[in-house]
Amino acid sequence: MKHIKYKKIFESKDDIEEVIETIKDICLELQDEGYRIEIIPNKKADGSMTQWGHRMYISLEPDKDEYLGREIEFNISDIMEVINRLIDYLTINIEDFTRDCISVLSSKGGWIQLRRSDDNIVEVEGVRIFF
Repeated sequence: MKHIKYKKIFESKDDIEEVIETIKDICLELQDEGYRIEIIPNKKADGSMTQWGHRMYISLEPDKDEYLGREIEFNISDIMEVINRLIDYLTINIEDFTRDCISVLSSKGGWIQLRRSDDNIVEVEGVRIFF
């Protein structure tokens, strides 16, 4: 028995714009709590798009006077409910999206895939999602 797939292959700019708007809606509560949400095109040096057309960053909005451009650490569990909603949405709407497309910036340095960091990383400086 074949299963119906709901995954989208973006045929127009409107498709991806709809996904981006939905992602922003999912993240509204994080913005209200002081997190910065950035969604940017993921381009190669020559300007062409990569396999993952966009990337998203979640970080705490620093107090400019206090942190002087450094990222602020936060507990990943504080935002996991939103991350799980993003995973659910992106898994349904983005072809080939998996939890492996999500990584966290460890305060010890370096990006680590979320699935590999669940038990080891608590304090992070950011979350990156490719879609």
